[in-house]
Amino acid sequence: MANLNPPMSVTELLQLTHLGIPLEHITWPRVSMTSDNWICIRHTRKGRPGKEKNSLVTVLNPYRADFPQTWQTTAGSVKMNPWKPFIALKGVDLVLELKPNIEVVEMSSRQYEKVRDKSETKSRICTIVITCDVNPMYLWEIPTVTSEIAPSGSLFQVYDLESRQLHRKHRVPYSVIFWTWINARIIGLVTEAAVYHWDLSNGGAPIKVFYRHARLANAEVVNYLVDDSLRWHALSALNIDDNCRICGLIQLYSSDQNLSQPFEAHAVTFSKYKFQGNQSASTIMVVAVRGDGDTGKMHVIELGPYVEGNQAPLNLTETIKFEDQWEKYDFPVSVQVSSKFGLIYIMTKHGRIHLCDLETGVSLCSTVVSADIMFTAVLNSETHGIIAISRNGQVSFLGGREKRALGAIYERRGQKTTHSRAAE
Repeated sequence: MANLNPPMSVTELLQLTHLGIPLEHITWPRVSMTSDNWICIRHTRKGRPGKEKNSLVTVLNPYRADFPQTWQTTAGSVKMNPWKPFIALKGVDLVLELKPNIEVVEMSSRQYEKVRDKSETKSRICTIVITCDVNPMYLWEIPTVTSEIAPSGSLFQVYDLESRQLHRKHRVPYSVIFWTWINARIIGLVTEAAVYHWDLSNGGAPIKVFYRHARLANAEVVNYLVDDSLRWHALSALNIDDNCRICGLIQLYSSDQNLSQPFEAHAVTFSKYKFQGNQSASTIMVVAVRGDGDTGKMHVIELGPYVEGNQAPLNLTETIKFEDQWEKYDFPVSVQVSSKFGLIYIMTKHGRIHLCDLETGVSLCSTVVSADIMFTAVLNSETHGIIAISRNGQVSFLGGREKRALGAIYERRGQKTTHSRAAE
C-alpha cells in the first residue's frame, strides 16, 4: 500500500562520507549500530585503501557527529557496547591498546589537537592532523600496538573508553563467525556449531547456550538477539536458493524448554508490550519474511511464559506488498517495535518502510525512504522512531509524525474490530 503522505518523516542526521569514511567501507560487515548511542565503523583512511597499517575504527554518536573518535587498529571487527562506553575488538593477531595516560591539552580552530603523554618523565606534545571533506576527524594518539598470537580461535578484548584501560580479555579456542553485544554486559558469540554468551560482569569464560540447528548449516549468520529476560533467543541467517532468491532462516531457541525451532523469515525482533485488555506487558516476537512472489508476511507472536491476568496469547499475521518491479529481489532487513506508540517498522534492503499497527497487525503505510540500499536500523530510545543507515553513507531518522500515525491507527483499528465482529 503506497502512501503519498505517510505518517512519518525522513530527516538526514549526517553523511558518513563527510567525516572521511570511504564510501566502499560503508557496508554491513564494517558499519555497526548496536543502539542509537553509537555508530562504529572499521575503515581505512580516504585515499589509502587496502593497507592494514592504515586501518582505523571510528566511533560517533549519530546526534553529535562533529567530533568522531578515531583509533588505529588491526582488529578484524569492532563493536560498541549499546549503553556503556566500552568498545569490543575481535581478531586473531590484534591488539588495539588505548593508553590510559593521554589527555587533550589544546584544540584550536578544529584543525588539530595536542595531546600530552603523562607517562614519560619529560612531557612531549604531538600534533595530529586528519583532513576530510567537511569536518576533520580527531585521531587519538595510539602507542605501539602489541601483538598477541592465538594458535587457533579468536581473541576478544573490551576497552573502557573513559578510563582508556583494558576491561576484559579472553581467547576462545574456536572460530567465531559472528558476534554482537546482546545487552550491556553480555557478548553473543556464534560458531559453526553453537552459540555462546560471554558475560563480562563475572570475568569468566564464554558459556555455551545452545547448538545451531542443521538447517542453518550452509547459511550466513547476520544477526543474533535475545529478549530482556534471556528466555528467548533468535539466530538469523541468509542463503540463496536455486532461483537466486535470498532466503531467510531463523532459529528460535527457548532456554526454559531447551528447545529450538527453525523457520523461514528474514528479520526478527523481541519486545515488551501491553496489549489492550491485558493487565501486564508480555514478551512478543515480530517476524518479517518475503515470499516467492510479490508479497510477504509480518507475524506478531506473543511468547510465554503466560502472564496471569492477561488474555490468551496473541498471534497476528499481515500481508506485506512488494509492488514495484525493481523490488523483485527486495526483502526485510530490520524489524523495530515502538512499544510506546504500538508501531512496527519493517525496513527492506531497497529502502522501503512498512509501518504496521502492533495491536492488530494492520498495515498503515508503505513508502520508499531511500534510493540506495539500507542495511541496518535501530529504535530511537527517546522518540521511538528509527535510525537507519544507507549504503551511500546517509544516516537518517524516520518518524516524528506520531499524531498522524496514531490517527491512522485508531481509524484502522475500528475497521479491523468491525470486520472481526462481523465475521464472528
